Amino acid sequence: MTVGSMASVGCNSPAVDTLTQIKQRGEIHFLTRNSPTTYYEGVDGPTGLEYDLMKRFADQLGVKLRVTMPENFADIIPMIATGQADIAAAGLTVTGSRRSRIRFGPAYQKIRQEVIYRAGKEIPSKIEDLIGKRVVVVRGSSHEAQLRKLAESYPDLMWESVEDRSSEELIAEVWKGNIDFTVADSNEMAINQAFYPEARSAFPITQDEFLAWGISPRPDKSLDSAVKDFFEALKRSGELDQLLERYYSHTRGFNYTETRILRHHIKKRLTLYLPYFKEAGRLYQIDWRFLAAIGYQESHWKRRAISPTGVRGI
Repeated sequence: MTVGSMASVGCNSPAVDTLTQIKQRGEIHFLTRNSPTTYYEGVDGPTGLEYDLMKRFADQLGVKLRVTMPENFADIIPMIATGQADIAAAGLTVTGSRRSRIRFGPAYQKIRQEVIYRAGKEIPSKIEDLIGKRVVVVRGSSHEAQLRKLAESYPDLMWESVEDRSSEELIAEVWKGNIDFTVADSNEMAINQAFYPEARSAFPITQDEFLAWGISPRPDKSLDSAVKDFFEALKRSGELDQLLERYYSHTRGFNYTETRILRHHIKKRLTLYLPYFKEAGRLYQIDWRFLAAIGYQESHWKRRAISPTGVRGI
């Protein structure tokens, strides 16, 4: 996989369909964004739900994966619309305005847009509670578009749209108390709850919405068909559900106190034993994070812990 700067995706001949061109050049070009719900650099290299999906698709086509992260989220749709990349895998919500510019693959995740506030402050329960407050969202996002729709019924509703912050960073700003509210997708909030325990979801401002890959609107639909077949196969095999479970299972049953304790133990205890977990994972070909999770479940990474039956930690 290569991560690089933008370059145009050329067409060799109108007689050759898009999928054939991709295979001929030996590379498929994706746009994404850096976030816990999409793509990020983990301790063992690139990871994230979108990365796993992109890598599987590239492997299925037998080509290399090229990933580009545009500087601003607002650039993604225009770049796909003008053919500067093949596909956008960036947690894109399917909307009517976006459909007028690009095509979408099958939906793979259901979300809602939610108002985010900080615990300890007054809890908003309706749109009127946002009026007169500092609300900040990402420019070019579906959140900004939804606020525009709401402003038709609530003309006093005001907000700021920013290009230099991600949705996750705005959740952090709410958590820090620097802004009153933001709007985030429910999956983004679920993932970030562990990092910002006092950030909370207040109420949804949409019905169910769906995430899907955005596909460059080339004259033919060979790439669309390949994406459709790819996701249908993932759903039939159960692999898509397994990926969603891998990245989101820990978000169910959020416990504020336990989260605070875990964050403390990661800083104070896990760092001591991290080399051993990694070495054991390498030796036995097991994800070291799985071993660390077992160790935490058994003894909270306390070496001298002894159970009632005499079993010792970790």
